[in-house]
Amino acid sequence: MIVRKSLDLRVVLRVSWRRQMVLLLLSAMLLLLEFPADDPLVGAIGRIESILGAAVSILMGFRVNAAYDRWREARRAWGSFVNESRTFARQVVSLISSHFRAGEHDPAIEEVRRSLIHAQIGLAHALKNHLRRQGALQAGDLAPHLPVEACKAILASRHVPLAILLWMARRLQAAFEDRHTEDFRHMQIDATFNRMTEAIGAMDRIKTTVFPRQYAAFGTMFTALFVYLLLMALVPGGGWPAVPFVMSVGFIFFALDGVAGAIENPFEGTYNDTPMASLARGVEIHLLEVLGERDLPAPLEPVDGILM
Repeated sequence: MIVRKSLDLRVVLRVSWRRQMVLLLLSAMLLLLEFPADDPLVGAIGRIESILGAAVSILMGFRVNAAYDRWREARRAWGSFVNESRTFARQVVSLISSHFRAGEHDPAIEEVRRSLIHAQIGLAHALKNHLRRQGALQAGDLAPHLPVEACKAILASRHVPLAILLWMARRLQAAFEDRHTEDFRHMQIDATFNRMTEAIGAMDRIKTTVFPRQYAAFGTMFTALFVYLLLMALVPGGGWPAVPFVMSVGFIFFALDGVAGAIENPFEGTYNDTPMASLARGVEIHLLEVLGERDLPAPLEPVDGILM
Protein backbone atom coordinates (compact mmCIF):
# COMPACT_ATOMS: atom_id res chain seq x y z
CA MET A 1 0.00 0.00 0.00
CA ILE A 2 1.30 3.45 -0.92
CA VAL A 3 1.58 5.49 2.29
CA ARG A 4 3.64 8.48 1.19
CA LYS A 5 1.81 11.80 1.26
CA SER A 6 2.68 12.72 -2.32
CA LEU A 7 2.12 10.27 -5.15
CA ASP A 8 5.26 9.37 -7.07
CA LEU A 9 4.64 10.03 -10.77
CA ARG A 10 6.63 6.89 -11.59
CA VAL A 11 3.95 4.76 -9.94
CA VAL A 12 1.30 6.17 -12.27
CA LEU A 13 3.52 5.97 -15.34
CA ARG A 14 4.14 2.32 -14.55
CA VAL A 15 0.53 1.50 -15.46
CA SER A 16 0.10 3.90 -18.39
CA TRP A 17 3.41 4.51 -20.19
CA ARG A 18 2.92 1.83 -22.87
CA ARG A 19 -0.37 3.32 -24.03
CA GLN A 20 1.15 6.80 -23.86
CA MET A 21 3.90 5.68 -26.22
CA VAL A 22 1.31 4.25 -28.62
CA LEU A 23 -0.54 7.56 -28.49
CA LEU A 24 2.63 9.50 -29.29
CA LEU A 25 3.47 7.15 -32.15
CA LEU A 26 -0.02 7.50 -33.66
CA SER A 27 0.24 11.30 -33.36
CA ALA A 28 3.50 11.29 -35.30
CA MET A 29 2.05 8.99 -37.98
CA LEU A 30 -1.03 11.19 -38.36
CA LEU A 31 1.10 14.31 -38.81
CA LEU A 32 3.54 12.67 -41.20
CA LEU A 33 0.67 11.41 -43.36
CA GLU A 34 -0.68 15.00 -43.45
CA PHE A 35 -4.26 13.95 -42.82
CA PRO A 36 -6.44 16.91 -43.98
CA ALA A 37 -8.15 18.87 -41.20
CA ASP A 38 -11.19 19.64 -43.40
CA ASP A 39 -11.93 15.99 -44.08
CA PRO A 40 -15.60 15.23 -43.24
CA LEU A 41 -14.45 12.27 -41.19
CA VAL A 42 -12.55 14.59 -38.83
CA GLY A 43 -15.68 16.69 -38.28
CA ALA A 44 -17.77 13.59 -37.63
CA ILE A 45 -15.25 12.30 -35.11
CA GLY A 46 -15.33 15.64 -33.29
CA ARG A 47 -19.11 15.41 -32.90
CA ILE A 48 -18.88 11.80 -31.70
CA GLU A 49 -16.24 12.78 -29.14
CA SER A 50 -18.58 15.20 -27.37
CA ILE A 51 -20.99 12.36 -26.64
CA LEU A 52 -18.46 9.60 -26.13
CA GLY A 53 -16.41 11.67 -23.67
CA ALA A 54 -19.33 12.04 -21.27
CA ALA A 55 -20.19 8.33 -21.49
CA VAL A 56 -16.57 7.25 -20.90
CA SER A 57 -16.23 9.60 -17.93
CA ILE A 58 -19.31 8.09 -16.26
CA LEU A 59 -18.14 4.54 -17.02
CA MET A 60 -14.65 5.29 -15.70
CA GLY A 61 -16.10 6.77 -12.51
CA PHE A 62 -18.15 3.62 -11.91
CA ARG A 63 -15.20 1.35 -12.56
CA VAL A 64 -12.78 3.19 -10.27
CA ASN A 65 -15.43 3.32 -7.54
CA ALA A 66 -16.16 -0.42 -7.85
CA ALA A 67 -12.45 -1.28 -7.72
CA TYR A 68 -11.94 0.91 -4.65
CA ASP A 69 -14.96 -0.66 -2.91
CA ARG A 70 -13.37 -4.06 -3.47
CA TRP A 71 -10.03 -2.85 -2.04
CA ARG A 72 -11.76 -1.21 0.93
CA GLU A 73 -13.74 -4.37 1.67
CA ALA A 74 -10.47 -6.33 1.75
CA ARG A 75 -8.97 -3.85 4.18
CA ARG A 76 -12.06 -3.95 6.39
CA ALA A 77 -11.95 -7.75 6.48
CA TRP A 78 -8.32 -7.61 7.62
CA GLY A 79 -9.22 -4.96 10.19
CA SER A 80 -11.92 -7.25 11.54
CA PHE A 81 -9.44 -10.12 11.77
CA VAL A 82 -6.92 -7.94 13.65
CA ASN A 83 -9.57 -6.82 16.13
CA GLU A 84 -10.79 -10.38 16.69
CA SER A 85 -7.18 -11.48 17.26
CA ARG A 86 -6.86 -8.94 20.06
CA THR A 87 -10.22 -10.00 21.48
CA PHE A 88 -9.14 -13.64 21.39
CA ALA A 89 -5.89 -12.91 23.26
CA ARG A 90 -7.77 -10.96 25.92
CA GLN A 91 -10.30 -13.79 26.32
CA VAL A 92 -7.59 -16.43 26.56
CA VAL A 93 -5.84 -14.54 29.36
CA SER A 94 -8.97 -13.63 31.29
CA LEU A 95 -11.32 -16.59 30.68
CA ILE A 96 -8.86 -19.48 30.98
CA SER A 97 -7.83 -19.43 34.63
CA SER A 98 -6.93 -21.54 37.63
CA HIS A 99 -10.26 -20.76 39.28
CA PHE A 100 -11.58 -24.10 38.08
CA ARG A 101 -8.68 -26.16 39.44
CA ALA A 102 -7.05 -26.56 42.80
CA GLY A 103 -4.15 -24.21 43.51
CA GLU A 104 -3.61 -20.54 42.75
CA HIS A 105 -1.04 -21.05 40.00
CA ASP A 106 -1.08 -23.88 37.50
CA PRO A 107 1.75 -24.10 34.91
CA ALA A 108 -0.58 -26.10 32.68
CA ILE A 109 -2.87 -23.10 32.34
CA GLU A 110 0.05 -20.86 31.36
CA GLU A 111 0.99 -23.41 28.71
CA VAL A 112 -2.59 -23.43 27.34
CA ARG A 113 -2.64 -19.63 27.15
CA ARG A 114 0.76 -19.44 25.50
CA SER A 115 -0.01 -22.18 22.95
CA LEU A 116 -3.32 -20.59 21.90
CA ILE A 117 -1.94 -17.06 21.59
CA HIS A 118 1.11 -18.24 19.66
CA ALA A 119 -1.19 -20.22 17.36
CA GLN A 120 -3.13 -17.02 16.71
CA ILE A 121 0.11 -15.29 15.74
CA GLY A 122 0.89 -18.15 13.36
CA LEU A 123 -2.63 -17.83 11.96
CA ALA A 124 -2.08 -14.15 11.08
CA HIS A 125 1.12 -14.94 9.15
CA ALA A 126 -0.41 -18.01 7.51
CA LEU A 127 -3.42 -15.99 6.36
CA LYS A 128 -1.13 -13.44 4.71
CA ASN A 129 0.78 -16.22 2.92
CA HIS A 130 -2.43 -18.01 1.96
CA LEU A 131 -3.88 -14.93 0.27
CA ARG A 132 -0.63 -14.15 -1.54
CA ARG A 133 -0.15 -17.83 -2.39
CA GLN A 134 3.27 -17.86 -0.74
CA GLY A 135 3.07 -21.46 0.41
CA ALA A 136 6.83 -21.92 0.67
CA LEU A 137 6.99 -19.33 3.45
CA GLN A 138 4.34 -20.91 5.64
CA ALA A 139 6.60 -23.43 7.38
CA GLY A 140 9.00 -20.71 8.50
CA ASP A 141 6.15 -18.53 9.79
CA LEU A 142 4.45 -21.34 11.70
CA ALA A 143 7.47 -23.12 13.20
CA PRO A 144 8.03 -20.66 16.11
CA HIS A 145 4.35 -20.71 17.07
CA LEU A 146 3.04 -24.28 16.75
CA PRO A 147 4.27 -27.74 17.79
CA VAL A 148 6.27 -29.57 15.13
CA GLU A 149 3.74 -32.33 14.62
CA ALA A 150 0.90 -29.83 14.42
CA CYS A 151 2.82 -27.85 11.77
CA LYS A 152 3.26 -30.93 9.60
CA ALA A 153 -0.45 -31.77 9.69
CA ILE A 154 -1.54 -28.17 9.17
CA LEU A 155 0.80 -27.57 6.21
CA ALA A 156 -0.56 -30.70 4.54
CA SER A 157 -4.08 -29.21 4.46
CA ARG A 158 -5.53 -27.34 1.50
CA HIS A 159 -6.52 -24.32 3.59
CA VAL A 160 -3.82 -23.64 6.18
CA PRO A 161 -5.57 -20.81 8.11
CA LEU A 162 -8.71 -22.89 8.69
CA ALA A 163 -6.56 -25.86 9.71
CA ILE A 164 -4.91 -23.66 12.36
CA LEU A 165 -8.32 -22.51 13.59
CA LEU A 166 -9.41 -26.15 13.88
CA TRP A 167 -6.27 -26.99 15.89
CA MET A 168 -6.96 -24.03 18.19
CA ALA A 169 -10.58 -25.13 18.67
CA ARG A 170 -9.43 -28.61 19.62
CA ARG A 171 -6.86 -27.15 22.01
CA LEU A 172 -9.59 -25.08 23.62
CA GLN A 173 -11.82 -28.15 23.90
CA ALA A 174 -9.01 -30.02 25.65
CA ALA A 175 -8.65 -27.10 28.08
CA PHE A 176 -12.40 -27.29 28.78
CA GLU A 177 -12.20 -31.02 29.41
CA ASP A 178 -9.27 -30.41 31.79
CA ARG A 179 -11.47 -27.90 33.66
CA HIS A 180 -9.33 -24.91 32.73
CA THR A 181 -12.51 -23.11 31.73
CA GLU A 182 -16.27 -23.67 31.83
CA ASP A 183 -19.26 -23.73 29.45
CA PHE A 184 -20.08 -20.04 29.18
CA ARG A 185 -16.46 -18.94 28.81
CA HIS A 186 -15.85 -21.68 26.28
CA MET A 187 -18.82 -20.42 24.24
CA GLN A 188 -17.50 -16.85 24.35
CA ILE A 189 -14.13 -17.85 22.89
CA ASP A 190 -15.83 -20.10 20.32
CA ALA A 191 -17.92 -17.11 19.18
CA THR A 192 -14.67 -15.26 18.51
CA PHE A 193 -13.54 -18.23 16.39
CA ASN A 194 -16.77 -17.87 14.40
CA ARG A 195 -16.16 -14.18 13.73
CA MET A 196 -12.58 -14.87 12.64
CA THR A 197 -13.87 -17.56 10.28
CA GLU A 198 -16.28 -15.02 8.78
CA ALA A 199 -13.43 -12.52 8.23
CA ILE A 200 -11.28 -15.20 6.58
CA GLY A 201 -14.25 -16.22 4.43
CA ALA A 202 -14.70 -12.62 3.27
CA MET A 203 -11.03 -12.49 2.24
CA ASP A 204 -11.32 -15.80 0.40
CA ARG A 205 -14.39 -14.51 -1.44
CA ILE A 206 -12.51 -11.42 -2.62
CA LYS A 207 -9.48 -13.50 -3.60
CA THR A 208 -11.39 -16.14 -5.57
CA THR A 209 -14.06 -13.92 -7.16
CA VAL A 210 -12.69 -12.39 -10.33
CA PHE A 211 -13.59 -8.77 -10.97
CA PRO A 212 -16.18 -8.93 -13.83
CA ARG A 213 -14.07 -9.12 -16.95
CA GLN A 214 -16.68 -7.55 -19.21
CA TYR A 215 -16.90 -4.58 -16.84
CA ALA A 216 -13.13 -4.07 -16.84
CA ALA A 217 -12.67 -4.87 -20.55
CA PHE A 218 -15.34 -2.44 -21.73
CA GLY A 219 -13.89 0.29 -19.54
CA THR A 220 -10.41 -0.20 -21.00
CA MET A 221 -11.70 -0.52 -24.56
CA PHE A 222 -13.92 2.57 -24.50
CA THR A 223 -11.21 4.62 -22.78
CA ALA A 224 -8.76 3.76 -25.55
CA LEU A 225 -11.40 4.47 -28.21
CA PHE A 226 -12.15 7.88 -26.74
CA VAL A 227 -8.48 8.91 -26.50
CA TYR A 228 -7.58 7.71 -30.00
CA LEU A 229 -10.62 9.40 -31.54
CA LEU A 230 -9.68 12.58 -29.68
CA LEU A 231 -6.29 12.31 -31.33
CA MET A 232 -7.86 12.07 -34.78
CA ALA A 233 -10.21 14.98 -34.05
CA LEU A 234 -7.60 17.48 -32.81
CA VAL A 235 -4.18 16.68 -34.28
CA PRO A 236 -4.96 17.13 -38.03
CA GLY A 237 -6.13 20.70 -37.46
CA GLY A 238 -3.91 21.63 -34.53
CA GLY A 239 -0.63 20.07 -35.66
CA TRP A 240 2.18 19.38 -33.22
CA PRO A 241 0.90 21.92 -30.61
CA ALA A 242 -2.21 19.74 -30.18
CA VAL A 243 -0.13 16.65 -29.32
CA PRO A 244 0.76 17.70 -25.72
CA PHE A 245 -2.92 18.37 -25.01
CA VAL A 246 -3.99 14.99 -26.37
CA MET A 247 -1.16 13.30 -24.45
CA SER A 248 -2.28 15.01 -21.23
CA VAL A 249 -5.90 13.93 -21.65
CA GLY A 250 -4.75 10.43 -22.57
CA PHE A 251 -2.55 10.30 -19.49
CA ILE A 252 -5.50 11.15 -17.22
CA PHE A 253 -7.79 8.50 -18.68
CA PHE A 254 -5.13 5.80 -19.06
CA ALA A 255 -3.86 6.42 -15.51
CA LEU A 256 -7.38 6.11 -14.05
CA ASP A 257 -7.96 2.92 -15.98
CA GLY A 258 -4.60 1.53 -14.86
CA VAL A 259 -5.17 2.42 -11.21
CA ALA A 260 -8.61 0.78 -11.27
CA GLY A 261 -7.06 -2.37 -12.70
CA ALA A 262 -4.31 -2.33 -10.06
CA ILE A 263 -6.52 -2.01 -6.96
CA GLU A 264 -9.27 -4.41 -8.03
CA ASN A 265 -7.13 -7.35 -6.78
CA PRO A 266 -5.98 -6.36 -3.27
CA PHE A 267 -4.19 -9.59 -2.30
CA GLU A 268 -1.55 -9.91 -5.03
CA GLY A 269 1.56 -8.63 -3.22
CA THR A 270 1.94 -5.47 -5.33
CA TYR A 271 2.46 -1.88 -4.17
CA ASN A 272 -1.36 -1.43 -4.29
CA ASP A 273 -1.87 -4.44 -2.03
CA THR A 274 -3.52 -4.51 1.38
CA PRO A 275 -0.51 -4.23 3.77
CA MET A 276 -0.94 -7.76 5.13
CA ALA A 277 2.68 -8.28 6.20
CA SER A 278 2.54 -5.13 8.31
CA LEU A 279 -0.85 -6.10 9.77
CA ALA A 280 0.34 -9.63 10.62
CA ARG A 281 3.44 -8.18 12.30
CA GLY A 282 1.17 -5.84 14.28
CA VAL A 283 -0.89 -8.81 15.49
CA GLU A 284 2.31 -10.57 16.54
CA ILE A 285 3.54 -7.56 18.53
CA HIS A 286 0.22 -6.97 20.29
CA LEU A 287 -0.32 -10.61 21.22
CA LEU A 288 3.22 -11.06 22.53
CA GLU A 289 2.64 -8.02 24.71
CA VAL A 290 -0.47 -9.71 26.09
CA LEU A 291 1.74 -12.64 27.10
CA GLY A 292 4.01 -10.19 28.91
CA GLU A 293 7.01 -10.68 26.62
CA ARG A 294 9.49 -7.82 26.30
CA ASP A 295 11.66 -8.94 23.39
CA LEU A 296 9.25 -7.84 20.66
CA PRO A 297 9.85 -7.70 16.90
CA ALA A 298 9.96 -4.25 15.33
CA PRO A 299 6.98 -3.01 13.32
CA LEU A 300 7.45 -3.12 9.56
CA GLU A 301 8.37 0.26 8.12
CA PRO A 302 7.51 1.59 4.63
CA VAL A 303 10.17 1.12 1.95
CA ASP A 304 10.22 3.96 -0.60
CA GLY A 305 6.80 5.01 0.68
CA ILE A 306 5.27 1.53 0.21
CA LEU A 307 4.05 -0.63 3.12
CA MET A 308 3.65 -4.31 2.37
